[in-house]
Amino acid sequence: MQSPVPSPWTQALALCLLSAVALVIFRPAAVTRAAAQTASQVDQQDGLSESSVTESEIEYPCGRVSIAKDGARMVARGYVGASEDLEALQARLRGSAVEIQVEFAPWPQCEAMSVLHGALQAPDGPGIKILQPGREPRKGETLMVELTAPRAPSHVHLAYVQADGRVAHLVQSDASHLRTLDNGQRVLFGDGKEGRTAFVVAPPFGREMLIAVASRAPLFAMPRPQHEDVGPFLAALAREVRERSGNAERSVRAAVLTLITREN
Repeated sequence: MQSPVPSPWTQALALCLLSAVALVIFRPAAVTRAAAQTASQVDQQDGLSESSVTESEIEYPCGRVSIAKDGARMVARGYVGASEDLEALQARLRGSAVEIQVEFAPWPQCEAMSVLHGALQAPDGPGIKILQPGREPRKGETLMVELTAPRAPSHVHLAYVQADGRVAHLVQSDASHLRTLDNGQRVLFGDGKEGRTAFVVAPPFGREMLIAVASRAPLFAMPRPQHEDVGPFLAALAREVRERSGNAERSVRAAVLTLITREN
């Protein structure tokens, strides 16, 4: 008996089913922002098994996330500048055992982290810590900052990026400021004691960032304005990082610390 000829409707349905299967099987491990959104739609329906997650590096328009083994577990670490990128990543990893340690860092924080990506990974970098209880600093409180120097003698530049997009340079590193720190030396800022300036939490409130950059030679040829817009500062910082790339004697190491200040 002759087999019946499939109708056009049956052929279209079969083609859709084959396309859906191909989308699930051949979804790439590393995604761009657009691919992340597609992965999000699929994963919301199916989720991911632990075995399907591989080590990868995911780049976003303003962000970077690496998925890698950490002992016996898989961990996603990095930062994203857009909430939709974080949501897409969470959806993509839903159903897996991957631990997500990804920071939401809106611009300009994500751009600062991107500019300093290599410097943040470099060994023997500076350290930054806020000497406050484990909560968000509030209006009128004193913000005490501890800076830990690298082991090697270093010029250290400390900048504070405010919620309004302005930068305050707390410690300058240039030809007219030649003080070096080394051997893990700790320096305290903001407590208002022993002649130090008191850093008092005041408007504008919101997401803010401390940036510490250590280098064997001064970071800038000339002092930066005490206060400036974040755009020119990040452009100058990117230029210095780029020009020093590959030169061990002039390379930079960095640390960043993000915080949220509150009015009440």
